[in-house]
Amino acid sequence: MRSASTLTCGGKKFMPRQSNRRELEDLESEGGVVMDRCVNLHEAELDPLPLEENDILAGRPAAAVKALGEFSGTEFGVWSLTSGTVRDVEVDEVFVVLEGDATVRFETGESIELTPGVFVRLHAGERTEWEVRSLLRKLYVAAG
Repeated sequence: MRSASTLTCGGKKFMPRQSNRRELEDLESEGGVVMDRCVNLHEAELDPLPLEENDILAGRPAAAVKALGEFSGTEFGVWSLTSGTVRDVEVDEVFVVLEGDATVRFETGESIELTPGVFVRLHAGERTEWEVRSLLRKLYVAAG
């Protein structure tokens, strides 16, 4: 088990800034994510995110999320969705796909193919349909 005074990422250890050490220890004791400097987005454990039954259009998709923190009032974290098709109403967000294969379709008829490295901007209120062919994992930054 690692101590709160040392963070490990990519095989490297990082020492949190002295002024944040107590805050990080509190977060860790409450089961929160300790992110002061670095986190491996491919290995971060996500928490289940229930989907509304009427939003599932095909398959048995499961969503999960882990908020990693805030930056100037903007939330950032990791989100995933397993194979299937769901619909959603978006918030102001940008994201980059970390892994997976999917298509996001908009009410306007526009669609975007989602593969690793694709960077997307979503606008609050947009109605979307997500067709996921293999586990989709993204890093998101969303307006608070």
